[in-house]
Amino acid sequence: MRNAGLAENLVRWGHPLWNVLPKSRNTKAGNKTRQLARFAQGMKLSPADRYWRWASVSDEHQAGALLLRSPQPDPIFEDLKKRYCQVLGESNLNDVLLADMQLVLTNDMLAKVDYMSMANSLEVRVPFLDYEHVNYVFSLPAEWKFGKAQGKKILRDTFSDLLTDTLLNRPKHGFEVTILLWFRTEMRQQIHQELLSERLLQEQGIFQPAAVRQLLQQLDSANPGDAAALVWNLIVFQYLWIKNM
Repeated sequence: MRNAGLAENLVRWGHPLWNVLPKSRNTKAGNKTRQLARFAQGMKLSPADRYWRWASVSDEHQAGALLLRSPQPDPIFEDLKKRYCQVLGESNLNDVLLADMQLVLTNDMLAKVDYMSMANSLEVRVPFLDYEHVNYVFSLPAEWKFGKAQGKKILRDTFSDLLTDTLLNRPKHGFEVTILLWFRTEMRQQIHQELLSERLLQEQGIFQPAAVRQLLQQLDSANPGDAAALVWNLIVFQYLWIKNM
């Protein structure tokens, strides 16, 4: 625990450095810096606010700055945030897993699996989500589930005699989509001249043109950070807006 505390403090103290270093999901070094910056930012927050920040593309201040008018407190949003985050304790992994199951698994992971499997005429089953299995796993101590900086400990131990060391100890690898490359090449003209054009933004009166312009400049810079994810959210909104006009 002493080493973990030291590592957390080093990341927290290094926040000014992480902020100035280039950050990008598209390079190993840039993505590590991006993760360190997010971690350091979250360490300043309460457990509930930290979880909400780490589960979001941007913080609420950054998202609000993209709007033409300052967002008013939304009771529905605040209730949603409270409902998902109130289960979080000070340092209990099981609390985080429960919040993940209620928020991320339901509204993100399983939704993607459902959409993509239906699009390809596949029937997908998720046996680990059987309610009896889930209830049993939640009854186990949190320390059984994570060891030596490696997750899925119970699963790895269970199948250690069936899998090769290469598979068993393979680092976690996300399913990143190359949206930054798309936005800089094939979709660049559509984004700049249509979906996020100055004309459309002014006609809508929803988004702050100067803030969106700055975001697009960051997208093209050597330090894109999470700009691509923010632009993705904007163009999805714009596409639906145009489609329903």
